[in-house]
Order: sequence, then C-alpha cells, then structure tokens
Amino acid sequence: MRPFIFLVVAFSSVCALSLNNHWEEKDTKWLSLVLEGVLKKKLDNIASLHYAASGLKLLNVKPSDAAAKEACEVAKKADLSKLDVLYNAAALSADLPDCSLTNTKEAQKTIESVLAESNPSGERITQALRAADRLNIKVNQAAFDKILTAAMKDDSAANLAWIFNAAALLDKGTGAKYFDKIKNLVSQADEVDKKFLQFDGGLTITAIAIHGIMSLAEKQGKMPPVSQEQILLFSNYLLSRKHVSTEKSAFHLLSALGVLVNNHQLVPVAISLVGPVMIERLDYIKISVANVFGLPIEATNVRVDIIPEGADYSVMGNLRMTQLESDRRIWVFGPDKLPDNPGFHTLDVKIESKDKRLVGLTGSSVLIKNCENVIIEDFKLGVLEKDDAVTGASLSSVVQFSKFGKVLQADNTKRVYISFSIKPHSGAATPIQPHQVFVLFKHSSGAEVFYTADVQTGGKYLLDINLAKAHKDFEGLSGKYTAHLIIGDARIRSPIDWPFADFSLTIPPTQKHVEPKSHRIEYDPKPEIKHVFRQPEKRPPTIVSDAFTVICLAPLLLLLILVGFTNYLEFTNCLTLLNIMQWLRIGMNFGNMPVSIWTLFFHLGLAALFGLYFVFWLRLNMFDTLKYLAGISAFTYLAGNRVLRAIAEKRKWVSPGLMWFLFLWFQGNTKLSEPMTAMQNIITSPSSLISLPVSDLGLFLTRIGLMSLTKNLRSLTSIGPRAVVTWDKAERIRRNEEIWANPNSIVHRLPEHYCKRYWDNLLRDATPVHYRPPTSRLYWDPVRKVEVEAENYPLLVLHPSEADEGLWGGEGVVKGWKESRPYTKKKVLPRDVDFFVCFYRHWVPRLYFPALKNSVLYSEILDKHMTITVTERTMRLIDQHFGLDYYILRTPEIDLASKLGNRLVYVNDEERHNFIRQKYAEFVIPEEEADWIGLDLNEAVRKQQELEERRIPEPLKFKFERDLVARLRAGTDMIANEEEFAPKTEESKFGERLLGKYLDPVAKRFRR
Repeated sequence: MRPFIFLVVAFSSVCALSLNNHWEEKDTKWLSLVLEGVLKKKLDNIASLHYAASGLKLLNVKPSDAAAKEACEVAKKADLSKLDVLYNAAALSADLPDCSLTNTKEAQKTIESVLAESNPSGERITQALRAADRLNIKVNQAAFDKILTAAMKDDSAANLAWIFNAAALLDKGTGAKYFDKIKNLVSQADEVDKKFLQFDGGLTITAIAIHGIMSLAEKQGKMPPVSQEQILLFSNYLLSRKHVSTEKSAFHLLSALGVLVNNHQLVPVAISLVGPVMIERLDYIKISVANVFGLPIEATNVRVDIIPEGADYSVMGNLRMTQLESDRRIWVFGPDKLPDNPGFHTLDVKIESKDKRLVGLTGSSVLIKNCENVIIEDFKLGVLEKDDAVTGASLSSVVQFSKFGKVLQADNTKRVYISFSIKPHSGAATPIQPHQVFVLFKHSSGAEVFYTADVQTGGKYLLDINLAKAHKDFEGLSGKYTAHLIIGDARIRSPIDWPFADFSLTIPPTQKHVEPKSHRIEYDPKPEIKHVFRQPEKRPPTIVSDAFTVICLAPLLLLLILVGFTNYLEFTNCLTLLNIMQWLRIGMNFGNMPVSIWTLFFHLGLAALFGLYFVFWLRLNMFDTLKYLAGISAFTYLAGNRVLRAIAEKRKWVSPGLMWFLFLWFQGNTKLSEPMTAMQNIITSPSSLISLPVSDLGLFLTRIGLMSLTKNLRSLTSIGPRAVVTWDKAERIRRNEEIWANPNSIVHRLPEHYCKRYWDNLLRDATPVHYRPPTSRLYWDPVRKVEVEAENYPLLVLHPSEADEGLWGGEGVVKGWKESRPYTKKKVLPRDVDFFVCFYRHWVPRLYFPALKNSVLYSEILDKHMTITVTERTMRLIDQHFGLDYYILRTPEIDLASKLGNRLVYVNDEERHNFIRQKYAEFVIPEEEADWIGLDLNEAVRKQQELEERRIPEPLKFKFERDLVARLRAGTDMIANEEEFAPKTEESKFGERLLGKYLDPVAKRFRR
C-alpha cells in the first residue's frame, strides 16, 4: 500500500488583472551578490562587466573599489574599433565611479562607421547612439534617422524594440514619427494564462521593448498606446522573472522596471498581502501598496471589501484601512472586522490617489484564510454480525484522542461499524464538512488499507465495512491492525491523525491467479548440459594414406611422362631444343613470356615459396614459416607485378576488334594459306602491319563498328533486374506502420537494438529458394524477336509454425497450380460439372510442401547432438558454412525462418566458454541483447510489459530534480539562459511553510 499523503489545497494570491508582486529588499541583496561576483570573476568578458556594473547602479548598490578599478581598466584597454566593445566600454565608463575613456576620436570613428553599413540592425544603431550619448559625442541625427527608417523594414518584435530605444535617443522632432509605430510592436505580444504579456524572445526582448516604448513616450511627452490592462500584464511577467541568474537578463529586467517607475505617463501599482494567507484571530491584517520597485506611492485612502469564497456579495464593504507611520507602504485593519465563519475571503482593494500616473488602483484583490480547529463527538464503534441490527448495546464509545482498551476480533463473517460527528471548536452553529475524512487500517508489517467515511444527513459520519466483501482489500493478510481516524481540510488549523482502536482480523487467503502454461514465456536458463569431450576420430591405415598421396601426385607424374626424358645427346643445344619442343606440345606459352631479369626473379620466388612449404612440412613451425614467408612473398609480389606489367604493355596496342579484323582479313586473303599463323606473326611483330593493303581499310572500319555496337548492346543487357516491392512486403510494412503510428504504444519503449534488428529483418528481401530470379534487365524473346524487360516477382512462401521447430533452409509451403488429369469418357456426367469442362484439361490449385527428414546435427557451441527436422537444402547450406553454428549465426533471420536454437544456454564450463568465445568472436553481442534474439513483435511486447511491471516506478520529481541540477551545473538550463520564453508558474509553498510542522510528522509516520 502506498502511504497516504494529505492533500492541502494551496491558493495563490495573484489575480488575473491585479499586480500582487513587487521588487523586495531580499531580491536586491541576492542580485547584488550575483552581480558583484561577475565583476570579480568575468574580467575577460567586457559585456558581462557592463551588465553587472549597470545593474548595480540601477539597484543603487556601490561595487567594491577593487572590482570597480579592475573593470575600469578593462574598459580603458578595450578595442574601440569594434562597435559592441565600444558600447560596453562606454557603459562601464559611465556607470563606474572615476572611470572615463580618453580615445574619443576612435570611438567617434567607430560610431560613424555604422552609417556606412549596408543594412545595419536596430540593435547596432542603438548601440552606436547609446555609446555616443554616454561619451557626449555629437552625431549626425539626420543620417541616423535615415538608416533607422530603413531598418524598420524588419518588423519583428526584437528589431522594433531596439529601434524604439534608438528613437528615444534622437531629438524630439526627429523621433516623433516612430511613436505611432508602437502599436505595431504591442500587437505582437502574446498573452499567457490571462496573467502575463510577453514578446517572442523571452525576458530580454520583452524588457528591451518595454524600456523602448516607455522611453520614447517619455521623450515625446505622450501617453503610450498601451492600455492599463496591458501594462499590468507586462509588469506581472517582468516580476515573475525577477529571480534570474544571468547578468544580461538582470540588467534588462532592472532597466524595464526602472522605466516603469520613473516616467510621467504610466506607473503600475502592486498590492500584496503582508504575512501568511492564514491569519491569526488577534493579529492585524496588513496590505502593502507600492510600485513595482517596492517604493511607497502617494495614496490618500485605501478601502477594502471582504467577500466570502464563492459568494458575489461582500460581508463587510467599504472598510477603511489605516496607514502605518513606520512604513508608508503598509495599510492595516483590525481582526474584529473579519467574519467569524472559517474559510477563504477575498479582499477587494480600492485606492484613492492624486497621482494620475498610477495604474491598478481598482480591481486588485488579495486572498486570506480564516481557520478553525475541530472536535470529534459521539464516536461509536463495534464489531457485529453481518445481519445484526445496530443498537446502542452493540457499540462502544471512545473519547477523543484516547484508545479503545480492548483488541476487537473480526473475520470475514463480521462487519465493522464506526460513527462520529465533527463540530467546530468554537461551538459555532455552522457545521464543518472536511474535505478529507478517512479511516486507515495499518498492519504491523506496514500494509495499509483506507476507507472513506460517508457523511449522513445532519452532518454525522458513518463507516460500515462488511468484511465478507471487503476482505479482498486486505489481500489475505491477517493479524493485528491499528485503526486511525484521519481528518484534513484547508479550513482546519491542525489536521487530525488519531489511532482509536486495535483490531485482530482473520482474513481468508486469496487465490493466486495461475497463468496457463501456453501463455507463459520462460526466460530461465535451460537445464544444465553435461559436457562430454568428443572422442578423436580413428585414423585410416598407412596404405590408404599412401595411396591417396600417389593419386595427388599423379598430375605431376603425367607431366613428366608427356615431357619425357630425352635421349642423352652429345650436344647440349639439341637437348635444350628438344625440351622446349616437348613443353610446347603440352601447351606452355613461352612466346608470350617477356625476356627480362624480373621474369627470372618471379620464377625463383615461386620456387622459393614451394620450397618453404616443403621445409615447413618437414621441420619448421608456423611462426618461423610466417617470418620467412613475409620476405619471400614481398619479393615475389614485386617481381610478378613487373612481369605482368610487361605483358600488358606488350598486348596494349592490340584490341579485340583489331584481332578479329586481322583474322577475317587473313581468311579472305588467298595468298596466305595459314591465316592464324600470319595473324600471330603480326601480333608478335607489330612492324609487319605496314605491309597491309590500303584497299582493306573500309572492311576494317565496318567490322570494328559492328563490334562496338555489339559490345554496347551487351553492356546494356548486363544491367541488373529492376527491384520490385511485393504485396507481401508492402503489407508487412503497412501493418507495422499502423502499430508504430500510435505514439503511446509500448513498441516505442522496446530496446533500440531490438527495433534495429526487427526493422532490418522486416525490410530485407528473402533469398530466392523456390524460383530462379532473372539475372539481367532484358532478355531475348525468341517468339516476338524483341528484347523484353524481365520481371522479378518473388514467390510468396508460407512458413507454418512447424518451421520454427526445425531448420528448413528458407523453404516453406508454396501455393501453385497443377494440370488436371486427361479426359476419360464416362457414361453419366455429374450434374454439377460443366459439359465443356470435362473435355479439356484445366489447372487445379495445389499446395507444394518441402521434403522433410530428420537428421542428427552437432552444435560445437552447445556441444550437443540434436535430432532436427531439416531439408536437403539445409544440409547443403550447413556444408557450405562449415558447420551448424556458422550457418545459424551467418544466415539472416528472414532466410533462416526458424526460432530453433535462439534460446539455448550453455553454462558451468569456463574453459569451454573461452574457447567458444574466441572462435566465434565476430558474433558476440551483449547478453541483454541476446535475450531478445528470435522474438517476434508480440513476444517482444509481452517481454517489455513484464520488465516494466517488475520495475519499481520512480517518481518523476526525482528525475526532474536530477535533470535540473545537471543543466544548472553544465550551464545549459533553458530558463537561466533565456531560451524558454513561456513563463513557468511555481506552486505556492505557503501551505508547506504554514502546516509543515503538523504535516511532516504525519507523513514520516506513513513512510515507515
């Protein structure tokens, strides 16, 4: 059971169109420490120094002399040729004491360079004018007015905000035309929750826009085109972001708040309750009336109307408040003016003032809460038979906050009866119906069961628990239970948690749901497989091995017989000539072998390699052989490369078309009796081509052109067949698209490795098994005498469930047709057979099944012999992969089409594990990924559901807390960096601060 937590209703004192917050002294202290730290730590960032120094000046806080001096030195050494650096340096020199820039000529040159830019933004124009204003540099107002007018083509909120700030720095006559454009900027503001008004860009752009609007209106001496409601919404947004932590945002926030206070048009008024919402009966009610900076305003009178919650009338109207002499912001009235009934009350505040600038004098309100303690009377309890009537004799009374002296016995044949009344402690006639009234049964083991007490007519509460039906709530847990009465409400000052009695409950055990074996998916390891080393195979007799050795050497013996041992002639040259003639008879091409030193080196390298293999067979080990082999192989490779290059250069000039032409030409030449011999002579001796007659040039070009056309046609037909998406594959993709289209589906929580493997298998095309796919795009139709484009439409193969129990090698059941038997004459025809059908053979649908057989296969990984249903194709594939294990591991799942072997586990032999792990290292995957191999989508979803059910859910608040701390530590928080523009409302902590000392002990007791 989860511990019960009180639900305390927290009410905010912020009204939609009232300003209930202002800048406080604690905000000044906190922000001044942040800005002083920036002055000390960020000396390498002149922009941060500018924002920090200007922010401290707006807060009227003087920085330390050392920090101010170091910041001033940074400003003096700044590169004034850059406009942004000049803008920050000029601000530092103006806001820091005893700090001034001397190089004003370079500053003036930088400011005037903005006029030469092709399309300067409003921000750069504002920086130039503000730097000139701070350094007392005169500028060409007409020129800046011209580029400022051109910059208004960009009507975005950010650009217009900077333009109005720049227009406020121009003369009154020059900047008058920009005043009418303020409404274009205000129309781009977004309203949030009917409480805030902001611009796209967050706090920085909103603050710059308000500063520009109010500054331009102050310069022109006119009321800005902003309604009072809008100025209050803007102020609410600025004050909701007063806890910024970056110096740039703090500077712009303070600038906007400052211009809202120091102007002659609109000054918003903030009204807030001083102290907690829950008031004490003997304390005065205090209300603060100030501007957004927390400074007092000129108010002549303040009146309030007290309106109860949910009512549209006031119980106390036009109540005059008194101003405190010690603090001119605080107005009070006595507690005797409050109504006696507990609950929430709204104070509608009305302010009278002679200052016409003030905005929000009416319509503002604050919320207060009048609380009351309660007492419990007429508390009765008893254990009755389920059919007994409730009488006074069967019930026992319990005094408030005492415990019943006996342990009440109950089982599933009884019922528990509890009744009581709740009344105000003050004795008021109006009854109180708390929001939460529970009875908690807490077991000694910590298990908890809650029941809600029902209110009856007259305000009495009743709880009647029939254990014959309610015993399921206790989940079969018998033993001692302590009953608690829990009462909580926002109007009750102190909530009640009263242990009033002990019960000994005898609960029948609950029947556990037994899942059918067919629905269970077992992931536990299989029974241990005892390891038995394979016995070495018996070697064949020596005579057999010698016989096969002779057979292997038979080609060499045949070569020697063909060459023959020539007679030992007296002359060595005759012996050499006869040997060469014998090799030519066999087919050795001595004529094409280039005569060079590299040819000799290449054959010597080959001989050395064969000799090394022979020595390795006799005495060398593998590692010594590899060392010698590396050197000899490199030498042989270089020599062979040179030999092949020489052969290629020798043949390079002879093309296939030229050879074909020479052959045909020599065949047509009657003067040559052996055309092939003549053509070979020309190829070996290119200079003999000069003797060709010129009259055969036309024949040469014609045949060469035909050869090129044939070659091009042949290359066109070598294009592979066009890929075809079958209906089966399209249907699989469509079904999975429907599953994945649901964003709340559990498939989106499946592991990434399973999703990747699943989609790879889904989109892969199966290897053709039952048909031969076309190998080229085009083929010759002998009937129509044309080339036809081949169509590659795979056969649809059905894999029944029996295929998962064996290895069918991709084979399956194929739908096809069979020609019917020939017609045989019968005396009487069936009535349901057409007359013409019986005289002709027709096609009959048929299913073709693979030829299956049982075979014993050995798995080296599992070290086990298994009898598996296979096909002849499976046996061929296993032989091609050199074993069952390599076949299963290297074959894609769509070609394997079987789940056999995906869930076998081999344990308890570390030596065997190491051997298998090294041999099959290329197939090793993590264990958590291997658990998902072979699961279809339904099985994977069931597995994911079981994993999520076993996982204890973590409250989101802990995850959000870790993410927030990580972002703050890394400096990537969106709110702190002004990247998230929508305001974030915070829950009121008032209830926790007010009732924490009462609720925390209760919550700790429930967590035990």
